[in-house]
Amino acid sequence: MSDTSKHDQARALAEQAVREQDSGQDTAADASFDEATRIDPDAVAEVLDETGANTAPDSRDEKTDREQGQHE
Repeated sequence: MSDTSKHDQARALAEQAVREQDSGQDTAADASFDEATRIDPDAVAEVLDETGANTAPDSRDEKTDREQGQHE
């Protein structure tokens, strides 16, 4: 298998893993990420960078206690 097709295969698995994770299928996502990383870790990093999954959540995106209805 050529390096390009390995890269493409790893990207597809990483993209699948992101979808699985988004839908709450954490065990399947872990398995997909593990396989993708074994094939081409750079491809996994690219997917995570592109999807924003590789960055910490921004606290400005979180609801405040007041917005959540938990104010006193």
